[in-house]
Amino acid sequence: MDYKKKDEELFGLVQQMIDRDFSAFERVYELSVKYIYKIINDVVKDHHATEDLMQDTYIAIYNNISGLQNNRGFYSWAGRIATNNALNYLRKNNRITLVGNDEGIFFRLNG
Repeated sequence: MDYKKKDEELFGLVQQMIDRDFSAFERVYELSVKYIYKIINDVVKDHHATEDLMQDTYIAIYNNISGLQNNRGFYSWAGRIATNNALNYLRKNNRITLVGNDEGIFFRLNG
């Protein structure tokens, strides 16, 4: 399946979920799992932690999908959830420190 067709299918399924039809969730997962996995694993660099964070991320997506305003914004919205979960994991496990300055907030890896 080419990317355009896959994305169109995903956006349609996301709209179903926004409209409170959660029967589409499994297929949304199938179409977005590689994207979400890559985001989390690029941050935590640990397969086992990534697997746990994937579960947390998809629970958050499921529980909060009605707050998504535009189905075509799914990738950035879900990616932000994944990134925040990964950064929270690192912070909780003392693997990063958040550092802020006038240009924004950054993270520094510990150790």
